Amino acid sequence: MPITPLPTAIARYLDAARVTNPAVVCAGLSINSSSLDARAWADYQQRVMGELGLPVCDPMRGGVEPIVRALIA
Repeated sequence: MPITPLPTAIARYLDAARVTNPAVVCAGLSINSSSLDARAWADYQQRVMGELGLPVCDPMRGGVEPIVRALIA
């Protein structure tokens, strides 16, 4: 099954969230990178952060501090 491109998925989630909160924003992405080795994860994380301009974390590999910082900024 093909994965929906992240920008499309984010836009759809935000559209749904705006039903209850018109001011909702995407503060970052939490990715399950368990199928990637450390180098592949680092490459993917950097690429997605560059493409989306958002923090990208795997909570199991390093927590979510970049997303938390974005939320309180």
